[in-house]
Amino acid sequence: CELTGLYWMWKNSSCDIIGLCHYRRYLEHDGQILTGNYIEEQMLNYDIILPNSSMSRHANEYEHYCEKHMSKDLECCLEVVRERAPEYETAFLWTLSSNLISLGNIMITRKQILDDYCAWLFDILFEVEQRTDLSGYDDYQKRIYGFLSERLLRTWVIMQKYRVLEENIKCI
Repeated sequence: CELTGLYWMWKNSSCDIIGLCHYRRYLEHDGQILTGNYIEEQMLNYDIILPNSSMSRHANEYEHYCEKHMSKDLECCLEVVRERAPEYETAFLWTLSSNLISLGNIMITRKQILDDYCAWLFDILFEVEQRTDLSGYDDYQKRIYGFLSERLLRTWVIMQKYRVLEENIKCI
């Protein structure tokens, strides 16, 4: 999934401002895909640009995840958060109890912020990977790390003191 690109950017890029789109989904403002100039201008006032929060049709993200994916993977992730990043447990539980989500792991930010996020995220995901048996998963369900990271991104942002700008997603 898109985490391959995120990991590569974390380990290989030295851009000042860096971002990730998702398949055919891009951030837009006033109906136009964000330009470099617009992004640089916004980075003067904001630390992170994310997709607008979407409301799930489900009561909450826990229910949404369990209906669409393997609930044991989400439970494993919660266990790892409790062990590796206990200060994030309350925010993760809040994320799961909310019906808001930013899908696609889409973000634009400064490289140092991305580095901090990736260090936190991949520490958790690599531990979840060690505890997860994907036997019997179809190709879609094998993308669990992307699905989990969508919930973890919101969790991480909640715990930061960054100024966040939300923009619409344009599907092409």
